[in-house]
Amino acid sequence: ASTAPANASERGDANARYNYEDVKRFFLAYEDFQNSGDAWAFDFYLDQGTIGLKDFEAQFGLTSELLAETVQKYPRFFHSLGDLEVALRGREAELTQMFSKLGELFPGTTAPDVYFVVGGLRAGGQAGNGNHVMVAAEVYSKTATTDTSEFKPGKRLYSPEDIATIVAHEAGHIVQEEAQGTDAYLSLYNDPANGTVLAYALREGVPNLVAKLVSGDHINPEAEAYGLQHEEALWSLFEEEAFDTELGDWFFYRPKEHPEWPRDLGYWMGYRIALRCYNGAADKPAMLTRLLKAHDPKALLQECGRP
Repeated sequence: ASTAPANASERGDANARYNYEDVKRFFLAYEDFQNSGDAWAFDFYLDQGTIGLKDFEAQFGLTSELLAETVQKYPRFFHSLGDLEVALRGREAELTQMFSKLGELFPGTTAPDVYFVVGGLRAGGQAGNGNHVMVAAEVYSKTATTDTSEFKPGKRLYSPEDIATIVAHEAGHIVQEEAQGTDAYLSLYNDPANGTVLAYALREGVPNLVAKLVSGDHINPEAEAYGLQHEEALWSLFEEEAFDTELGDWFFYRPKEHPEWPRDLGYWMGYRIALRCYNGAADKPAMLTRLLKAHDPKALLQECGRP
């Protein structure tokens, strides 16, 4: 794992580190911004950031100006997050238990460091460039005291209770990259010919299987609820589009052609394929390795079939 600052806490044999320094620093910068109204107040937050925040900043184009705009757009929401660090720390036991199960599932794996950041609502969780995971704490802040009145219906915010699941999913991506090798892993994003609907489904669905095995849940409950009700029709459409390189409504954005769909149904379709492969395998560890490598998505789909 990457080296965490000395004041990051370590918990148990899982050897995971939980770092809250960016959350602390954000609220200091937020207080300065409240007094000054100038975006430069967030320079302190970004300039002094941990490697987790630096990684998040690079991946999502986070700037002081964007943070200021977001805080100004949702003032009541950010004002209601005063006890956020306390809520985050309250999930450490669940994280440690999850990491212990991850170590049992993948012996010899070092649990990633977990960096809690405030990311201007630009993303929820992400695997970092190294053995660490970033969690956008404000996205996982929904409690009884969180003011969400400024958001439009459908805004995706999660409870601190969901943190172990998102970290498990992102840890699954880290294991996935280790299994494939970095060049092969990145080829899905760097070579448009490789970025089929099916390949993306397994890229996201297999970490959802890992999350389910080690945390008891995956990150797409809304997609699952909808998918189980409409599974036959969804599979018919998915099989028609599985080898398309246009991702359509399956991933990442609010569906346009199918506005009744929840977001990221493709994650769930990939999870269903992975789950069927895993449950039907006599040698489950070997099948899990195959799923993580996913060298031949078409063969996996044909072998395991639709659920």
